[in-house]
Amino acid sequence: MTTKCTLLLVASALLFASTGQAVMTHRYTFEGNANDTVGSIDGVVSASDATISSTGGAPQGGSYLFLTGTSGYVLLGDGVLGTQFSFSAWVKVNTGASSIQAIMANANANAGTDGFKVFVNNWGTSDGALTLETGTGVTGTGIYASSGTVEYDVWSQIFVTVDTVSGVGGLYYNGQATDGGTTISQGFHVDGDTYIGQFLDGNFNMNGGIDDVTIYNTALSSQEVSDAYIQAVPEPATGAMMAIGGFIGFLIRRHFRD
Repeated sequence: MTTKCTLLLVASALLFASTGQAVMTHRYTFEGNANDTVGSIDGVVSASDATISSTGGAPQGGSYLFLTGTSGYVLLGDGVLGTQFSFSAWVKVNTGASSIQAIMANANANAGTDGFKVFVNNWGTSDGALTLETGTGVTGTGIYASSGTVEYDVWSQIFVTVDTVSGVGGLYYNGQATDGGTTISQGFHVDGDTYIGQFLDGNFNMNGGIDDVTIYNTALSSQEVSDAYIQAVPEPATGAMMAIGGFIGFLIRRHFRD
C-alpha cells in the first residue's frame, strides 16, 4: 500500500470515529488509473490532454492527474454525490495558467446554471481566487474567496462542504476556511455527470495537476476538515528524521568500510 493510500485511510478512520457519520464514499488516487478505490464508480480519463503522471512529484508520493489546460478531464459520471457531500482534492495550478481553472463541476459555465463548480481564478485573470459557485438554473450564489488565496505551482489541498437542503457550504484552503462566507444555493442538482478538471460543457479545463480526490457522504464540520488536512500532511519532523537517520547510516557504513 502506498503512503498516499495509508494517509487517506487514517484520515477517513479518524473522521468516522469523531462523527460516527462521515464516510468516505469515493476516492481517486490516480495510481496508474482513475479507478474508485473505495466505491464502485470508476473515473474515465479523456483520450487526450490528460495523463497519469509521476513527473514533478505528487503531494504524497506516487502519481497524479496531469492536465494541459486544453481539453483534458476525468469523467466521474452519475451517482457520486448526494444532497449533502464534501470533497477534497490536492491541486497544483501551473505557472502561466490564466482565466478559470476548473477543479470539479457538474454544471455549465456562467453563474446561475444548475449545479456546482469549484475553480481557481476569476474569468480572464490569474488572480488566484478560489470559488465554489452554485445555481438552480434561475439564480445563483456561492463562496468567493479573495484573490491570492491559491498559490501557483504549489500543491495545496482544496476542501469543499455542501448541504443543498440548508443552503450552507464551506470552502477551505489547506485546512483553513476561506473568507467567502458560507451561503450557497438551495436545491441545486447533484445528479448527472460530474467532471474533474473541466465544467460540464467542456469549458475552462485545468492547466496543472490534481490528486487524491476524496468524496464524503455528508457536509463535514470545519474541525473535521482541519483534522483531515492535518492527517493528510506528513509532519515536517518525519522527513527530517528520515534524512538524519539516512546520514547517520551512511557515516556508520563508511566507518566500517574504512
